[in-house]
Amino acid sequence: MVWRVVFCGWLCGVLSVGFACGPPAPPEVKGCASTKLYQKDPDYAKAGPWAVGAKTFSVDKLRVEVWYPAKWQSEKDQTSARYDVRLQLPEGEQTKIPDDKAPIQICNCYRDLPLDKERGPYPVVIFLHGTAGFRTQSLQHVTHWASRGFVVFAADHPGLMLGDLLQLKFGAKQADDAKAILAALRSPSGDMAFLQGAVDLERVAVSGHSAGGSALADLGKEAGIQVLIPMAAGGTKAGEALKSTLILGGDQDAIVPPKRQQDGYSSSPKIKRLVLLEKAGHLAFSDLCEVGKEQGGLIKLAREYKVKIPDGFDQLIETLATDGCKEGQLPAAQGWPIIHFASSAVLEETLHCDPTASTALQGLQTRYSAVKEYKEERL
Repeated sequence: MVWRVVFCGWLCGVLSVGFACGPPAPPEVKGCASTKLYQKDPDYAKAGPWAVGAKTFSVDKLRVEVWYPAKWQSEKDQTSARYDVRLQLPEGEQTKIPDDKAPIQICNCYRDLPLDKERGPYPVVIFLHGTAGFRTQSLQHVTHWASRGFVVFAADHPGLMLGDLLQLKFGAKQADDAKAILAALRSPSGDMAFLQGAVDLERVAVSGHSAGGSALADLGKEAGIQVLIPMAAGGTKAGEALKSTLILGGDQDAIVPPKRQQDGYSSSPKIKRLVLLEKAGHLAFSDLCEVGKEQGGLIKLAREYKVKIPDGFDQLIETLATDGCKEGQLPAAQGWPIIHFASSAVLEETLHCDPTASTALQGLQTRYSAVKEYKEERL
């Protein structure tokens, strides 16, 4: 065995002949129907075996990001993708914040990696951002799902984005935007053509934060949408395809109070689950408390460099930018593993036909002390 490792390293490092080196790929396992997957860590909070590729493209007038399972070891020697949040400001405001103070999201993903087409077809997850949000606002979650065998989409939703709010432009139609992405996937072309035959449109989930979580309530009526995961929003409604709902909320959410999560759970169809996080505010389900943290947070950064905020909206913007980021509230780094675990288990239970997920979810409160309340109701 030792001589093989040495020989491989010599061929790759000295001769550069492209000999297959590095760790072996995980064993292959069966998902739903004919789906093939890599074997994943049974701890749903841990990233999956796939490196995550990322691409940006347009669907109609939507700017859309897709994160997807990439070919084994294709990320080697690649640089992590970066997202500059200044580009979410109105065009005339973007250059006010200097480069050395730019709020940058460094992604656990890589641009334009080859899709792993030997596995799949992969279920689809569509994520809908919240008010004053943007497509990468919950980057930790979307890339986590992609690493565990999902093709994940998120769009900048006109009429709800950060730049729109700062210009008082309202009128988002997020449910219609989600439908447009699904319609484009049925006959992928152009920048989406690489997904031809690689996605399973009979197994789809939609997740959303805040306004995005509210917008998805009726989407269980759409063909193929089997799982809905509203975060800091409310409940869902019965649908022909809908099989499972996970409601995620925080007990210190001042924008969407915890009672709304609990009422949403009560009114949602079975199978349903509620996870309420202790000391968690509205932004616990996003990356927004961490973006620009070293500069004091996004709102402080905006004020320091005189980013224009509409008259009378300063307090609203501050509330939207800080609820969940305050001292004494659940730190993002403590909340993310819980959200990863709960959401991935729910997704994989239905969309990967994982028989162990239900039992794992029942132990959530024992596993994580920050889970204040866990409920589930099955058929």
